[in-house]
Amino acid sequence: MTFELRSPNDAIAFFERVFEEGNGKATLEIREEQCFSPSVYLKVGDIEIHPTTDEKESETAVLHALRFGAFTWTVPDHESVMKGVTEAFAKEARSSAQKNDRKEAGKVRRAIDVLVDCAVRCGFVNPTFDSTSVSEMPFERPTTVVVDTSAIHQGGLDFVVRYLYPMARIKIPAIAHMEILNQAERYLQLRRSEKPVAGPTILLEHALGQGGQRVLLRLELHTDAEIERPRLGADPLRGIVQPDHDAEDKALGLQQIQRSFADRLILETAIQHRDRLSPDHPIVVLTADQGLARMTMGEGLHPLFFSRPPADAVCGTTLSGTCFRPFIEDPTESPYFCISLPELIWELASTFGCARLSAGGSEFSVVAIGENLSWYPCHSRDDLLWTTTNIDLRLQNHRKPKSNSDAASKSTVENGESQSEPRKTTSDRDSGSLKGSYRFPLQSLLKLLSTLERKERVSDLDGMQVVNLSSAKRYAELRNFLLAGKLVTKDQKGRICKTTALDSLVASLRGQETEAALQILLNVPSFNAFVTEVSGTRPIKPASMVSIAQNAVKTYTSVGEICGAVIEIPDEGLYSTRISPDPASFAAFAVKAYRKLRREEEYVLTGAWLEELARTDGIHPICARNRLSEAREAGYLERFTEGSTPETQFERHNICVLETSTRGALAVRNVNLYHGDFLIPGKASVSIRIEDARK
Repeated sequence: MTFELRSPNDAIAFFERVFEEGNGKATLEIREEQCFSPSVYLKVGDIEIHPTTDEKESETAVLHALRFGAFTWTVPDHESVMKGVTEAFAKEARSSAQKNDRKEAGKVRRAIDVLVDCAVRCGFVNPTFDSTSVSEMPFERPTTVVVDTSAIHQGGLDFVVRYLYPMARIKIPAIAHMEILNQAERYLQLRRSEKPVAGPTILLEHALGQGGQRVLLRLELHTDAEIERPRLGADPLRGIVQPDHDAEDKALGLQQIQRSFADRLILETAIQHRDRLSPDHPIVVLTADQGLARMTMGEGLHPLFFSRPPADAVCGTTLSGTCFRPFIEDPTESPYFCISLPELIWELASTFGCARLSAGGSEFSVVAIGENLSWYPCHSRDDLLWTTTNIDLRLQNHRKPKSNSDAASKSTVENGESQSEPRKTTSDRDSGSLKGSYRFPLQSLLKLLSTLERKERVSDLDGMQVVNLSSAKRYAELRNFLLAGKLVTKDQKGRICKTTALDSLVASLRGQETEAALQILLNVPSFNAFVTEVSGTRPIKPASMVSIAQNAVKTYTSVGEICGAVIEIPDEGLYSTRISPDPASFAAFAVKAYRKLRREEEYVLTGAWLEELARTDGIHPICARNRLSEAREAGYLERFTEGSTPETQFERHNICVLETSTRGALAVRNVNLYHGDFLIPGKASVSIRIEDARK
């Protein structure tokens, strides 16, 4: 068993083998090499996966369960963990701890609390906030969150990044970094000490120092969160942590960093930030320390106080890898939050030193620190840890294939390909020509475009998590749609990388430049064929489309609607709407459509007028809305509106409209043309009257 560097994605194939040996169950253990007896591990739970039979064409059900949280983690009760830790200590560490049983027992309890912190940081359980704070979540306007060390350790910072960012502007004071570095340094001193050191002391210092550093590295390198870190020289009271020969300070002992001084520095950072910003900008101090929270309130600031669940409330329970999101702003967003199993094991390994998953005769260990194990910055950037296992993926006689998809999985491994990547689907096999049609949620397309704009390259696993698609087959179709339009390319590792065309597309969508966005998307052969087929003089029924597959018609119609290329009128079909007249010409079209619908009534339904322009003149409702405002300002026509009660018989007359939030996020809204709130924002104009102002 030799050590090899692996990422969480590379480890999934080994985890799959472990669970196959254990019939879907495995034991999760941790180890601290310095204070535990040789080859002794502490059991921290049993993992049981709950695979489904869906999507076996794209990947095995076991891999799917490991990637997307279809597993449960049964944590031993608190007493069992306490007893297990004590028995795991080496004789030297145990005898040293017995000299001060009460103090060392307290450190053991705090070390078990760190195990709970890992569960909170990964997202199995959420911190408990004050009811007033919860009522203000998610933040409706930008809010600066100043973080203390307890928030870093106990999962508060992870919660803010996961659910409140980007409205939450995160600021980590330099003193918080210093406290974590001091904890790490204390552990290294104990590790190098030639004298026997109490086991609980080593375990606690290891968990606090290494666990805190893992949080900061993970948030910096593996999330999109932007974190402010003021320089130490800008911190108030910096004389406390810098050499100073002042006799009074020396007499008061101010050169020794104490917890109260660190808390004061964090609060002073928040006060300084408040003085530099406008008075109405909210600033909160994220902390699990009651003393700091009270001091914050006494200084006129607001604490974002939280508490993590007590250890005895988590130990002895079963935690699920799939949880509900506490806040959902976008109705199209998935209500579920999924935790991959490698994420948990990597967190435990970094915090305690080593984590092992075993079942039957198979085991897989992840080690973060060791005497002869090196570390380089690239390891953290790629989230690489040292691993050792007795599993040989080249041996394929461990199970009998149950289906054609299982047999395909075997042949993939025999050819030297990693099982951690989804196997080829129909869309993948067509990726050579990329002329097929694709089905995917439109909101997922927008999320992936925004992510690629920021990160430039995305792996398949990360992409599936970004767009909340649990189906690898559906994600493959979305990916191939972008590849077909040359919006992305693939690198040697199989990741998709953005091109300049993707940046141009995102800029066009944000700027509501529908024609520019359409020209870029027409580079997708199947979408070009779809728009061409709809371009005839007569409407086309969706069921009679021949240029693309039937299951992709809805997707392509939605894409065409946000680009102003097509519109679907219920019971009639798809119309081409690529005509974009100037304001003077539009005025003539608008008056003609109004007079055609008017008959005996002075006002006509807004939705009927918009659909008549699309049906007869090929003008999309988005274009009609823009030209109506321009023509009115130019004096070509006058419009009058009335009514706010829509006709219920037209509830199916909807189109997809692209919207951009104040933060620049792209979203799709389903708009009913007959409700009237589309034509004039902020006003429900169910009926409209058009007059030619040039007469």
